[in-house]
Amino acid sequence: MANHWRIIRSIIAGAALLLVMSSSSAWAHGGVSMEDDLCVLQIGPYMMHFTGYQPELAQSEEFCEDIPYEGKAIVVLDHIDKILRDMPTDFRVVRDVNNLGVTAQYEELGSPEEIDAATLYYEEPKLYPRGTKQFELDFGKGNFIGIVTIDDERMGKRHISVFPFSVGYGFFNQVVRYGLFGLIALLIVGAIYYFAVRKPVPA
Repeated sequence: MANHWRIIRSIIAGAALLLVMSSSSAWAHGGVSMEDDLCVLQIGPYMMHFTGYQPELAQSEEFCEDIPYEGKAIVVLDHIDKILRDMPTDFRVVRDVNNLGVTAQYEELGSPEEIDAATLYYEEPKLYPRGTKQFELDFGKGNFIGIVTIDDERMGKRHISVFPFSVGYGFFNQVVRYGLFGLIALLIVGAIYYFAVRKPVPA
């Protein structure tokens, strides 16, 4: 029986590790993460709130990172740190031509010329005294990468953050995510039942 319980503990530990890994990959797209039920974009030491909408297709529903349907989408970036209102900020959306996925880093996007060639939308650096930037794009199905750049003149630094996202895959990612969680939970319950509850059949 002691060996059985060691096996159960090993299965539970492995399943817990899978949950952490799958949760991290599901909720961390580049600089975007979930904090207190808010979709937060980390850029240097500062934070922005990221929200996506498709009012023509999904009414007032909000999306964090991935946009479920092809078509018009509104993306809103709100400055959580008010000091960002005094810093020139530019926004860019590029096609993920290199299939970098959710782990994309700015350094992997290539040269400035390659980034320009992949650019779908660009807004030059400017101040946003109200702390909100909103843009609307008509997206086709695919994978994209948003890029936010701020010039922190006080510190003499430029901060760049990327947020990969997909468009047009419905709620497939969520289904896969929760299906994985369910499979892991079933594995744990099955292991406990097999080793601790099920009685051996008499010979």
